Amino acid sequence: MRSETYFVLNGEPTIYKNPGACLLYGIDLEDWLAGAGTALESVKATAVGVSIVGEPLIIGTAVCAWIEGLDESDGAQNKCVFDFKCTDGKSADSRAIYFKKRPGLLMEKLSQFSEN
Repeated sequence: MRSETYFVLNGEPTIYKNPGACLLYGIDLEDWLAGAGTALESVKATAVGVSIVGEPLIIGTAVCAWIEGLDESDGAQNKCVFDFKCTDGKSADSRAIYFKKRPGLLMEKLSQFSEN
């Protein structure tokens, strides 16, 4: 389940998000699991500034959650932290996805021109 849709902002994996959208977001742990020689067993998720709809999911080698909303106040930290455990009984870790408000279409077009 490889899909690299994030960018790194201040050292954190960050995804642009529309505040009104409710979409499935996740982190593919295929390489980490292969290195540890194990598989995913369970996942919990905690949200700050966004809301988790339903329970987090394991889809193959990815931990996922349906995420909606976005705190648009100045300095708000919007993130979802996934805590997962593995079938070997000893491997466990946590990973976070950070969210930033998607800029408007005009801002996206202007940034494309400034890159060229």
